[in-house]
Amino acid sequence: MSEESQVEAEAEKILKELEAGEIKLFDRWSWKNIVVRDPGLVTYISLKPMYVPHSFGRHEKTRFAKAKVNIVERLINRLMTPGREKGQPKTGRFTGKKLHAMKIVEAAFEIIEKLTKENPIQ
Repeated sequence: MSEESQVEAEAEKILKELEAGEIKLFDRWSWKNIVVRDPGLVTYISLKPMYVPHSFGRHEKTRFAKAKVNIVERLINRLMTPGREKGQPKTGRFTGKKLHAMKIVEAAFEIIEKLTKENPIQ
C-alpha cells in the first residue's frame, strides 16, 4: 500500500512539473535564475534549457554554431577529447563515450551541490 502511494505521489509531482513547464538538467537542477555576468561571454555561453545535454552534433556543419550549444554539453564534449603526449596524438579513455562523460558531470554536479548548497549550473 505504501509503495502505491509513493508511486502516486511521484506521478503527481511529475505532472505538476510538466504543467509548470520547468525543464531541469538531469531532472534535478533548474535553469532559472542563471545569469552570465560577463558581457563579452553572453553571446558564447548558451543556457538553453534541456533535460539531457546531448544535441547529437546538429551544430557540426553550421558556422559559429558552437556558440549555440549548451554550456554543460560543451563541458561534456571537452571531457571526451583525448590528450597529447610529446606532440603525438594519443587516444583517450573517454573518446566517443558521451554517456560515461555525462555520468561524470552529473556526479561532479552532485558534489558541488552538496558542498555549496547552490545550483551547480550557476
